[in-house]
Amino acid sequence: MAQPRRPPIPAAAREALLYRNDHTCCICNDRSRDVQIHHIDGDPANNAPENLAVVCLDCHSRVTGARGLGQSYRPGEVRKYKRTWERRLEARRHVHRPAPVDAGPLAAQVDLIVCEILASQRDAKKATRLLEVLYNLNLWRGDKSLRKRVVEGLSHLAMMTGLDSRSPVAPLVAKKLWEVCWHFIGPHDVPMDAEDERHVVRCIDALESLASFTCSNGHGRGALKATLEEVEKFFQVGLWYRRRRIINAALALYRKSRGDCSGWSYGPVALLASLRRLRRVSKQERASSPVQRQLQRLIADGDWIPATSR
Repeated sequence: MAQPRRPPIPAAAREALLYRNDHTCCICNDRSRDVQIHHIDGDPANNAPENLAVVCLDCHSRVTGARGLGQSYRPGEVRKYKRTWERRLEARRHVHRPAPVDAGPLAAQVDLIVCEILASQRDAKKATRLLEVLYNLNLWRGDKSLRKRVVEGLSHLAMMTGLDSRSPVAPLVAKKLWEVCWHFIGPHDVPMDAEDERHVVRCIDALESLASFTCSNGHGRGALKATLEEVEKFFQVGLWYRRRRIINAALALYRKSRGDCSGWSYGPVALLASLRRLRRVSKQERASSPVQRQLQRLIADGDWIPATSR
């Protein structure tokens, strides 16, 4: 029988991925080698950006080929190589500003920027520029109070933009909430202290607000899709760092949103699909039994998943 055709990776997504990885293998980082795009979870139909890794021909054979007595690269390893390499390149390309002497005046500007973003919800380009300003404020090193203020501003934006299904800003806010944390690429590369953990949880809580407001009032598919994509990344960070508080915060988003989505047919379906992806990742990352049981209970809870979605 003929094998089903694997859907091609969209050209724009392919180009963006290759640029983000400097057209270089994320495992060996050797720029002289030709590269391919690998589907990390083994599903050629899953062309989500987080599932695509740039690997050279040699490393690709070590990922997918039989190694005899040797060990192949596991999906969890490939994800870590991908995240580390992409974050390293992002750091090279971004101009980091020195820490300010006094962050007070900068913190006072956050509320003004948030108000301007809310007033520009129909102007995606302007809102994108203003969100980048918030992100750059977050990059001022050495001032955790300013970082917290930025997340508070993004949290307010999450609530307000989640109310409007037509707002192009809500998915952008979800993405920014991840970007202010995406430097946590693994405990061997970037340590995480208690304050860092609280910072990550605050970002997840803001995503929970966005999901809840979107499900209960906004019914914006783009907003919910973006929110779930980002919370899946946070869940993986929790697994990498073995931080139960981060894992629990991520899973709490699904519990809260399931009730808010009761009157919206798309919401429960999207939540269930996302939970199944988390279950697959938790097995690949060899998450603890309590975490896997917690996921299974959420998936099996028939009170909020339509029978047609199971």
